[in-house]
This record gives sequence, C-alpha cells and structure tokens, in this order.
Amino acid sequence: VIHHLKARSFLEKLLLYNVKFNGQVPLAFDPSFTEHVAEMISFIPSSGFFAIAMALQVCRQVELYGFHASIRHGARHHYYNMETPSNVHRDDTEFNIIAALSRAGLLSFAALMLF
Repeated sequence: VIHHLKARSFLEKLLLYNVKFNGQVPLAFDPSFTEHVAEMISFIPSSGFFAIAMALQVCRQVELYGFHASIRHGARHHYYNMETPSNVHRDDTEFNIIAALSRAGLLSFAALMLF
C-alpha cells in the first residue's frame, strides 16, 4: 500500500493497516513530495495521480492502465467499495493533465478494449 499523507490522521491509519494486515509495511510519500505535487496542480490529487508523479520520477517508461475511466463512465471510484468521489471534477482535471503528459511523450496509455 502506498498512500499520500494529507493529514496526521492518515499516518495513524497506515500504522493500523500494518497491524490489521499482519505486519505488511505500508509506504507513504514524503509530505514534501505530497506538497510539491499538490502545489503544481493547485489541489490534492488522488493516490493514483501521486503514483504517476512518482513513476515519472523513477521509471524510464510509464504505461497507464485504467486511468481513463471515471465514475461518469460507469467505473467505481474505488475497486473495493461503492464510495463516491469527494471531488468529481478532480477526475476530469487529473485526466486532462495525464493526457497532456501523454501528448508530450512522457507516458502512455495502454490500449483500451471496449465491448
């Protein structure tokens, strides 16, 4: 589990995760990285967006799978529950930024098959 820390309470949740899942070590982004990414785009993005930002820093090639699905297209916000996103417009903004990164050749979307 990798998570961005938006508040001190998230650190407590990560520590509880460690207990709940038998010692699995949760990972968290450095708060300064979280702040840097959020300042670049003027809002706190999703965990997936943070993962993309990190991958762009450490990977030679970044391919995305499923980041172009949104709740408006019938996709669930989280695969593990039916929670609705707190900021639906964030998904559109994130997608536009990711699409711009793709057009600039910094990452690519994996092929999507629609049935």
